[in-house]
Amino acid sequence: MSEIPHSSRRHRSHSAGKHIGMSSSWLAKRRMAGLPPAYYKLGKSVIYDEDELDRFLAACRRKSTSEPDGAEQKKTDRYPISRTATEPGESKFAPKVCRDGGRLD
Repeated sequence: MSEIPHSSRRHRSHSAGKHIGMSSSWLAKRRMAGLPPAYYKLGKSVIYDEDELDRFLAACRRKSTSEPDGAEQKKTDRYPISRTATEPGESKFAPKVCRDGGRLD
């Protein structure tokens, strides 16, 4: 990340969320997913640059509902592997294992 600009106003999560009309938990989820807007981490504090928040809002601007949404990541991209269990009691995430301890996949 680049240096924090001196001329721009800075926001913590709560006021940044208010600035863009979203909650601080929404911003936290985006941080965990590595999605914009960009932020600075100073110790335990998360700081957003107001100019970056405004750029994020501009990138989210749409003129029509039929426009593609480039700012958001699609759920299918996040979860490419099927996570459905095939048998009752089977873990959705663990590899299939034979009763003798060998793997099926």
